[in-house]
Amino acid sequence: MRRSGSLLVTLVALLGAMALAPLSSPAQDAWPGEFAGRYVFDTARSDLIAVRVEEAVKKMNFIKRPIARNRLLRVNRASPVLEFRFHGDTGRLVVPGESPIPLVRGRPAVSWTNADGERFMVKTTLAKGDRPILIVQFDAEDGQRMNLYSLDTTRMLLSLTVTVSSPQLETDLRYRLVYAREKPRPAP
Repeated sequence: MRRSGSLLVTLVALLGAMALAPLSSPAQDAWPGEFAGRYVFDTARSDLIAVRVEEAVKKMNFIKRPIARNRLLRVNRASPVLEFRFHGDTGRLVVPGESPIPLVRGRPAVSWTNADGERFMVKTTLAKGDRPILIVQFDAEDGQRMNLYSLDTTRMLLSLTVTVSSPQLETDLRYRLVYAREKPRPAP
């Protein structure tokens, strides 16, 4: 019950944020144009994923704990670079070592297969406001991952808040990573 309660709190908070911020309209050319660009990982401002994984698995029994720990550490790694590319109603999140993650507006979910061959349904939503939030939800057979990307007021720092939930976990895994926008290089 605890897992579903914390997932409910996350979903209520997400829905509340979306209700307070108008969704992007089809009339916008670059629907999440604020996010377009390349971002570099900032270790000093980010959570240590290994510490958050330990918090998520600490109440599991001694047989399941190492299995869950290894799986969570394998699929939750901080990428050194993130790059958002958009064109019209579609976009891609490019992460080194992965196939590009599709970001599609106007569809319930699209299929995506990661570099390990795992299949996911990916849904993308954009909440606009003072600080736009790009929501990318990954649904798999064994659980769900919700990535909330938000920009600071200067649009130079990108926060990625991750929530991983699964029936196998008693406590959701939550962590926050921070990325700094890479300044465009001047043309030669």
